[in-house]
Amino acid sequence: MLFASAPMPAEKDAPDRADFAPRAAMMVTHGFASFNRGLRAYFFGLAALAWFIQPWALVLASSWVVAVLYWRDSRSATLATLAGPVTGRELP
Repeated sequence: MLFASAPMPAEKDAPDRADFAPRAAMMVTHGFASFNRGLRAYFFGLAALAWFIQPWALVLASSWVVAVLYWRDSRSATLATLAGPVTGRELP
């Protein structure tokens, strides 16, 4: 929907044509950040259910969630692909 609202190429005099791409990129960034925070809250909410089993289960489950999120945010193959040069050998 966001990209469907982009000015048409024939509309060269549209006042918002020049800054549409940066504004659209910022909207996508904000949407992704909100989605990512929501997923993290959901994961920690599932870990909080371990409290009903035993307090130490909460500690273990929360630690596991932190470890998985750290791995996904800092050590993933996707991040390495984004950070490094594209060689063409990443795809099978």
